[in-house]
Amino acid sequence: MKLFGRNGDQTRESPAVRKFDLNIEEVLEGWKAQHAVREFISNALDEQALTGTPDMEVRQVGRKKFTILDWGRGLRPEHLTQNEDAEKMSGAAPVIGRFGVGLKDALAVLSRLGVDVRIRSRHCTISTGPAKKHGFESITTLHALVGPPDDPRMPGTEVMLNGITRREIDEAKSLFRRFSGETALESTRYGDILDKARGEPGRIYVNGVRVAEEDNFLFSYDITSLTTAMKRALNRERSNVGRAAYAGRVKSILMAATSHGVTIRLATDVGRHEVGSQHDETKWSDVSVRACKLLNASGNVVFATADQQRRDADAMDDAAHDGMRVITIPDRIGGKLAGATDETGSPVRDLRHYVAELDARFEFKYVEPADLTGPEKIIWDKTIPILKLVGAQNLAYGVRISETMRPGNLDVDGIWDGDHITLRRSVLTSLDRYAGVLLHEAAHALSGSVDVTRQFELELTRLLGRIAAQAVEGSGSPSHTWDR
Repeated sequence: MKLFGRNGDQTRESPAVRKFDLNIEEVLEGWKAQHAVREFISNALDEQALTGTPDMEVRQVGRKKFTILDWGRGLRPEHLTQNEDAEKMSGAAPVIGRFGVGLKDALAVLSRLGVDVRIRSRHCTISTGPAKKHGFESITTLHALVGPPDDPRMPGTEVMLNGITRREIDEAKSLFRRFSGETALESTRYGDILDKARGEPGRIYVNGVRVAEEDNFLFSYDITSLTTAMKRALNRERSNVGRAAYAGRVKSILMAATSHGVTIRLATDVGRHEVGSQHDETKWSDVSVRACKLLNASGNVVFATADQQRRDADAMDDAAHDGMRVITIPDRIGGKLAGATDETGSPVRDLRHYVAELDARFEFKYVEPADLTGPEKIIWDKTIPILKLVGAQNLAYGVRISETMRPGNLDVDGIWDGDHITLRRSVLTSLDRYAGVLLHEAAHALSGSVDVTRQFELELTRLLGRIAAQAVEGSGSPSHTWDR
C-alpha cells in the first residue's frame, strides 16, 4: 500500500520546523478525498459553534486550490494529539468532533492521495511529510511539520488544499446539513426534523454531519443528543452508520414533535399504507398513534379505516360537508385510537365517535299531522299507499314529520333511527319528492344498512322493481307485506 503521495518524496524544512510524529503507517483505505476534507470542515464548524464567531467558509482560490477558513481561536500543535477534547465532550455546544483522530486521519489520507495541505493559524503553520521515527531509524512514518506562524495576528484557522477537484470539495460539502439546503420543520431536545427535497432520500445527520441515508424516510433528521450506541458507532468512521444505531433517536425526535406541520404530514402518511407508499417512520405504531392524537387536538379531522369508509360512505359524505379532513388509518392504528384521548384530554374522533357526534346534533321539532297545511296534508295522506307499493305499509305508523333535522346540513331530508322514519317538513312540497325520500328511508329500514352499501343498494333495487312492475302491469297488491 502506498502511504505517501507525491509530496512525500522528501522532507524540506527550516531549522525552526519541528517534526510531530503522527504515528501513522497505514491510512484508512476506504476514505476518499471528500472524507478527509469533511474533517477539516467539521473542525471549522465546531470552532464556529464553540466561539460564536462568523460562519466558516469554503473558497476556491485557483485551479484545484481551495481554502477552508474559520474565525475562531486558531489551531494549535497540541490539536494533533489523539485525545478526547474536554471542551467538546462537555456538551456546551452541538459539535461534531470529539475524539481527536479526525485531523490526523485527514492529513494521512490527503498525503496518500497527493493533495498538498498547509494549515495556518496565529499559533503555527503545519504541513506533512515522511520522516524517520525517533528511536527507530528503520521505520518511516508520516510527520506533521510544525513551524512558527507567518502571521501571529491572523484570526482563526486557514486550511489550504492544493491538488483537489471541485467535485471532491462539493462531495465533502454534501456531507453536511449546513450545505444541504434542508430547512428545519421543528426542533426538539433530541434533534431537528428537516424538510427533505422531493425525490431525495432522507438524510441522517449527527450534529450537522451526514452519517446515513434512508430511501424511504419522510423527513431528514439532525440528531443532537446522542445515545451511547451512537457514540460508539461514530468514534471514527462517521459514515454508513446502520439504522440500529440511530433509529431509537429518530423515534424519540418524532415522539417529541408537536408542530402541526409535522403531525399533519405524519398522520397523512399513515393513510398511504393502502396504496403501498407509506414511509418507514409511520410504520412505527407509537409514532403514528401520537401523530394522530396531536392532529386530533389541532383540527377538524376524522380517523377511519378504508373498510369503515366503504361501509359508511354516508358518514364520509357528512364529514366532507362539515369540512372535516378524513385521515385513512390501518386497522392496527384504528384499534389503538378507539376510545383514546388526545393530548388535551378530548376523545379521538374516529368514525364511530364522529357518527355519535352527528346523531347528537339532530334537533327535532315534530309537527302533528293536524297542524300541516292543506297541500301538505294531501301529500301526507299518501304515506300508506306509497309504502304499500313495496309491502312496507306497517312502517307508516312510525313515520314522523319534523320542522328541523340537523343544523348546518340542509341536505338531510330523512332519517331511519331503528324505530322511526323522520322526514323534514320541506319534502311535503311535492308528492314525488316526498315519495322518493320516504322510500329511500324505507329501504334503510328494510335492509338495516346505511347508504352506499351492497345491502342497501340491493334493497333499493328491489323496491324500484316492485314499483315498476305494478306501474307497468297493474299487478295490484304486492305479493307479501313486510312486518316489523
